[in-house]
Amino acid sequence: MQTGNITIAGETGKNVNCFAKSIVFKDSAVINGNSILVGQYVNTAGITKGSARIWSETIVLSGEFLGDVDVDVNINNTTDKMSDNVNLTVLPGTKIHGKLSYKSITEAEIAPGAQIGQKEWIKASSQLPKNQQYNYPIWISRKILTLGVYFLLGLLLYKMFPNLFKRQADFIQENPLGTLGRGAIAVFSPLLVLLVVVLLFTLSIVAISPSVGLIFTAAFTGFYTLVFYFSTIPVALWLGNRLFKEKHKTLFNFALGLIIINFVQIALELLCKVAGAGTAFNVISAIFTLTILIFGSGALSYGIQYAYQAIRQEAV
Repeated sequence: MQTGNITIAGETGKNVNCFAKSIVFKDSAVINGNSILVGQYVNTAGITKGSARIWSETIVLSGEFLGDVDVDVNINNTTDKMSDNVNLTVLPGTKIHGKLSYKSITEAEIAPGAQIGQKEWIKASSQLPKNQQYNYPIWISRKILTLGVYFLLGLLLYKMFPNLFKRQADFIQENPLGTLGRGAIAVFSPLLVLLVVVLLFTLSIVAISPSVGLIFTAAFTGFYTLVFYFSTIPVALWLGNRLFKEKHKTLFNFALGLIIINFVQIALELLCKVAGAGTAFNVISAIFTLTILIFGSGALSYGIQYAYQAIRQEAV
């Protein structure tokens, strides 16, 4: 939502869309189309020839509306929770030729002199429904479980491929741009690969056998799922090594890196829930997650190449 005030006192040619702290239509205002109004305070006078859609905490309706008027009184975009200190007032002399629909905690104050074709009030609660309430104990338990699963996966990789496990962090440290490039290809290439898989699947149905297409599809899905899921592991190891150097063993640094990454993700997720959708925290959270995915996928790509070269040398 943009800050500032918007006042309309003349005639507009078509639709009007306003996003501001305060929106006021004067008596001389004429809206020749529809209007969408989003603000903390909305006061509409004049004539609106189309329909009106309004989101606000305080709404004052006056003037004349030739179409329907649909009002949401302070609905939070993320929780559908409504504030108690909101109101909708319809002043004397207001004419709504269509239907007035509004959702609020308390019923609107409609003056006796107001003329309304039809009216529908949807009573809202100031509390979240039980099925929409956020269960923080379960959420925290899931985060701890996810952290434990990642550590066990890292431990398994360390036991099976100790040199490769340690080298993953070195790939990020020694060649960050190369890792970034490989990771970007790994993250954004699935669309192209998916197209190839679809073509092969179609070809297998027509010319070969459906089982061939199913094998390609399963291999594609499994490979990228593993790459994306394991992407946090090399980044966590790199972060732990960078912060704690050689003070601790490899697995200890890996565990510390995982804890830090999960702590940042939890903090950003909580900030997103408090601030709501469309805030800077959502952008920061998305960038943070994407960065881990790209660098981790790039490190895994180097790891696959490193393992392949080691196998070839051993075979020779």
